[in-house]
Amino acid sequence: MKQARSLHSSSRPVALGEVLADRRHSDLRALLQRVIDLRRLQEQVARLLPTDIAAHCRVANLRDGILVLLASSPAWATRLRCCVQGLLEPLNNERPAPSIRSIRIKVSIPEGNDTGSPGRPMTLSAGNAKLLQAAAADADPLLRIALLRLSGR
Repeated sequence: MKQARSLHSSSRPVALGEVLADRRHSDLRALLQRVIDLRRLQEQVARLLPTDIAAHCRVANLRDGILVLLASSPAWATRLRCCVQGLLEPLNNERPAPSIRSIRIKVSIPEGNDTGSPGRPMTLSAGNAKLLQAAAADADPLLRIALLRLSGR
């Protein structure tokens, strides 16, 4: 079986510059450039946003003129949506790359902030169930049904 040739044929370490200069690694070069471009865009977005919002916002992607921003919670996504119109013009003026036509905001809860496993139903404590049942007693009929159903969890 024939072995594949690589830059690592000798036992010496290979500098990243050598790998990137090798024409066989053009995909790696393109990926590295994409990372650099997105990081630069992240810095620009952070500079344009209020500090508190910028701390909860990350650039996820820029493709086909759509900039995708990730917010760390639904609340931060709402605050970020209020700033979107103010971002388009300054970003397009600063960037030599293709223009940004629109900005899409998605919520991406950071790792470590797990709110429970998907598919596992939430349960109420016995005390909270009794509070819901008590509230249902004085509620209108439709609300009473909903509260009693919820208290049964």
